[in-house]
Amino acid sequence: MSSNITQEIAPFSVPAKQVSAWVTETDPKNAQEWITNLPMGDIAEASREIYQAIYTLNRLKIGPASRFKLLGLYQEPVHTISSALKTQYQQNVFPLNDIKRQLAEFVRELQMEMAHGYKCTILDAEKARFMWGKKALKVQASTQAMLYLGEVLKCSYEVYMACPSMVWHEIHGIYQYAEHLGWLDLSNDTDAGISPITKEYLINILMGLNNPYQMPEHELGKVREFLGVWAQLAEISPKLELNNVAGHFLIDLTSDSPPAPFPGDVNMQPVAHLRSLNALGIARKLQDAIIKLKGGVPVSQLGLGIDSLDSDCLEMLKRMMRNWGLAVRRSRSRVKTRGNCFIASGLRAIHYFSSGQTPFSVNGYNDISTKSPAVMPSSVNVSDDGADDGVGIESNDDSGYIDLDIIAVDDKNSTKDFQAKPTTIDTIFRIEQWRIADESAGGMRILHDGSMGARVRVGDLLGIQDGNNPQTWRIGAVRWLKAPRKTRVEVGLEMLTPDVRPVAIRLLENEGMEYSQALLLPPMPALKRPATLLMPAGFYKRDKPFEMIEADGLQRKIKALELLEHTKAYEHIVFADMAAEVSETMFSL
Repeated sequence: MSSNITQEIAPFSVPAKQVSAWVTETDPKNAQEWITNLPMGDIAEASREIYQAIYTLNRLKIGPASRFKLLGLYQEPVHTISSALKTQYQQNVFPLNDIKRQLAEFVRELQMEMAHGYKCTILDAEKARFMWGKKALKVQASTQAMLYLGEVLKCSYEVYMACPSMVWHEIHGIYQYAEHLGWLDLSNDTDAGISPITKEYLINILMGLNNPYQMPEHELGKVREFLGVWAQLAEISPKLELNNVAGHFLIDLTSDSPPAPFPGDVNMQPVAHLRSLNALGIARKLQDAIIKLKGGVPVSQLGLGIDSLDSDCLEMLKRMMRNWGLAVRRSRSRVKTRGNCFIASGLRAIHYFSSGQTPFSVNGYNDISTKSPAVMPSSVNVSDDGADDGVGIESNDDSGYIDLDIIAVDDKNSTKDFQAKPTTIDTIFRIEQWRIADESAGGMRILHDGSMGARVRVGDLLGIQDGNNPQTWRIGAVRWLKAPRKTRVEVGLEMLTPDVRPVAIRLLENEGMEYSQALLLPPMPALKRPATLLMPAGFYKRDKPFEMIEADGLQRKIKALELLEHTKAYEHIVFADMAAEVSETMFSL
């Protein structure tokens, strides 16, 4: 097959070959010796050296077999460097500051250069007239290119950045190229019945369908581990005539986007560039695992390929089940609006502000970690310059070189796990000003430009106060998060209640247990929802008695009936009163 046909089937984007003042080893034996002697203890220096070497290699004319061997040598150091640098910007406040974002972009570009290298190998092999093992080389290079393009997506999702343009287009292009050459039936020994290219493609498209901007931190890696074991349960087919579209998605191989929910109101006919994805097999696997987890079977015995706490795993499996089992369309349209609101982030901050900015205190309550001095909240003004509210698309300049010299890299802490600072008595709760971009009865999209003092993450609680009712705090749960550009954060909220009452709770089975802040959500008769309770993560114990004290001194004994939602930030429960009595114990909120 000629390179022209290759370009038509799979429009790979590769850097132009050019003369450079930089030099790099082009002999695999010498390159191996050079890599072995790299100062990996100095992560900044090693990162510069590796990136510059791969960058230069991709712009030199080299035989495809030698290029493939050289790229294989770089895989391990690229993984080591990426893992070390990620510890410096993951688990950070969003949006990332300039240095952290530059580090994230550097790691992403490192993966992109590896993908470029393997795409160069494919095109160079196509041009070679006589070459032993040509087919096997192209198959392996295509698989690796697919894998590293997937890493580019993963690097974006991990910090909620928009994906670079044309990455999805090239992922689809590699699959279409392999399909045209009949490689999709070439299975390996570890994944009987599925080719490595198909498996990597399924992993990428299923990740894209799993609403990555809605994932809590670190869940992305666990989903990737699950798909590494079970992705082959999904199937791709040119058949578009379906009786039931549940669990099916439409793939456009010419698009620059992930698959979309299969249209249920259109009679689809076969089209050359369209495919259907059937995810029902993987959805059934998730359903079976959910049933077993609820029945008390531990995660370690389910063979899911996931190392996780049972409660966290259950919530994750439920989210995957919703995303892959049945595409749920938004039931309420959102109205674009412009207005400012004030945001308090986290259960304790909402408790503080909804109780009149008075430090939490219960008679006999002595936890200094939650007692804060009463201070006026500070706000950060946002720009009201009428900037575009849409999500910006990151451009991908194939020839742009990232200079790590301008990025500060903390070598001492680069390989250590991030340690969150403990909360101290000096903790001050703050509110910040955001903009409302659009709103519906069930949710809203809010924007923030500039620096932020509050941590905002998927699965957090936000208190929202606007000018219409400054005495009321509405409660929303963060369902998705995006950082489309350096100074902007966009958050999608599901509204849980139009009003909230601060309360104190403690579990009665633990004698001497101190009170903690919680939020009482009043009943919503229109939705047939009883009063519910938002409390810190880890409190829920089914049918166990709690003591709850309201602001007016009413003391109630309650028990948890059902866990509606569990995140790393809070638990949302349905409860029932066991007894109610007015206590002389008073507390100020």
